[in-house]
Amino acid sequence: MTMTIDVDKNLLDDTKKVFQEYGISINEAVTLFLTKVKKDKNLPFEKKPTKRLQEAIAQADKKEGVFYDSIEELMKDLKS
Repeated sequence: MTMTIDVDKNLLDDTKKVFQEYGISINEAVTLFLTKVKKDKNLPFEKKPTKRLQEAIAQADKKEGVFYDSIEELMKDLKS
C-alpha cells in the first residue's frame, strides 16, 4: 500500500538523520510506529495529564470542591 503524508521539511530532515543513525529508512520507521500502535492498541508515548487535570486531581485529593453520591444528584444540580 502507498501512503502520502505532508511533513514539515525541517522535521523530515532532522528525523532522517536519526533514522540514518539506526540504519532504517523513513518507511521502516513509519512501519515500526504503526506496528507498535497496532500491538499495544495505544500510542507509544508517555501520557501526562494536563496542568488543569493535575490541579483537579490535587483538589479532589484534598476533598475540595463539590462531590456527588450519584449521577442523579449530579444531574439534578446541573439542571438547577
